[in-house]
Amino acid sequence: MRTIKSPITSILHYAFFAIFFLQSFTAFGQGSAMEPAKLKAIYTLEWQEDSLNPYHIREERFVLLLGMHHSIFKSYKFYYHASVSRVNPNITIQEFIQRNPPRAAHLFHINKNFLNQQITTFDRVFLDSFVYTIPKDKIQWELTEETGEILGYSVQKATTQFGGREWEAWFTHEIPHGDGPYKFSGLPGLILKIQDTRKHFVFEIESISPSTETIYMRRKSSAIGTTKAQFIEAEAKFRRNAINIILSSNRPLHESFHRDTKRIEENLRRMNNPIMLRAE
Repeated sequence: MRTIKSPITSILHYAFFAIFFLQSFTAFGQGSAMEPAKLKAIYTLEWQEDSLNPYHIREERFVLLLGMHHSIFKSYKFYYHASVSRVNPNITIQEFIQRNPPRAAHLFHINKNFLNQQITTFDRVFLDSFVYTIPKDKIQWELTEETGEILGYSVQKATTQFGGREWEAWFTHEIPHGDGPYKFSGLPGLILKIQDTRKHFVFEIESISPSTETIYMRRKSSAIGTTKAQFIEAEAKFRRNAINIILSSNRPLHESFHRDTKRIEENLRRMNNPIMLRAE
């Protein structure tokens, strides 16, 4: 049985507190309105942060807003932040912090454009925001004859290789939208569950409902253009040298950061299992 345990101490818990909220509150602002959504799907992700410790499982909820030509996938906690800013457009960073909003573990925002067949990812490495695009057909599927049922929907199994992992997906023909969680799409129905074969990352549907919310895409000019391979390397570089990178940023840090440096370094060594192991 997969056991949910409290997350290990994150490096962001020790860094400058306001940096986090600048990341989550302003860095991925609403951007450009694309179209109204037709469907909202909530997914739960369970993932193994340390590849050597199968008992350390973290969990986070995500939202997929799916329209006719576009979709957006992001942490439900970012979805909450955006809801707060819509209801209170003049709220300040300080007022937002005082509400003690939930913190997202995954900072990526993933936009899919079904017209030009592109998947655009906005993500961060510490203080830097990046954007890169891959073709939607980068993910090639193989359908199987295996079937089942999830959330009352009949599902069919498909497999693919992506990001250095082998994946198993369950999609339903009953919802003929070829989208799904994270960067996965291109099947003849909505993906309700997908996991890598080692079960280090498991996305599973929690709820599906109609929606008319607006789908936004962040402006690319607000991020550093890069490639998927370069972004993966930037993440790896930060994990290898995070302490020095944070100290050299000249940002004010919480006193516990300096006091617990060794423990932070040890925890960072355990954060060794990113969802994307390599770029194809």
